[in-house]
Amino acid sequence: MAKKLSEEWKEKIRVALKGRKRPAEVCKKISLSHIGKKLSKEHKQSLKDNHWSKHGGIIWSKGKTNLKIRGKNNGNWKGGITPKDTAVRNSKEYSDWRTKVFERDNFTCYGCDTRGTVLHAHHMYNFSKYPEYRFEEWNGQTLCKPCHDHLHNELGRGIKYKI
Repeated sequence: MAKKLSEEWKEKIRVALKGRKRPAEVCKKISLSHIGKKLSKEHKQSLKDNHWSKHGGIIWSKGKTNLKIRGKNNGNWKGGITPKDTAVRNSKEYSDWRTKVFERDNFTCYGCDTRGTVLHAHHMYNFSKYPEYRFEEWNGQTLCKPCHDHLHNELGRGIKYKI
């Protein structure tokens, strides 16, 4: 039979192990041992409170955390220095434009009529030189990756191009 540890001894062990990372197999065993166990409301609340204070206000949803800490709370934050070009290409408006172009062209490459490959939405009027045409559906063209690479490699980057 296992001997019960005193509170003093438990504290010594806790202090000795503080800051050490557990091996992956130990974490897996612990995780498997918790399957089917219910946490009390008080315990859940204490977990939320501790995690909230450590991570700058993460939103909790049904007991799970959103581990993507965004903006100023992220450790990699550098003061909002994302280039405008990158911000535009990651925008909802750009994503909607791409989808409209793909749907209009029936997800088929304009250059070789292939389907089911990696597709690119190509701007016929250059993205950077003609910002007023960026999100115009008529300025887009669906191309597969090889055709898009060929277009830019053979004919040059940044040209005004129409087929």
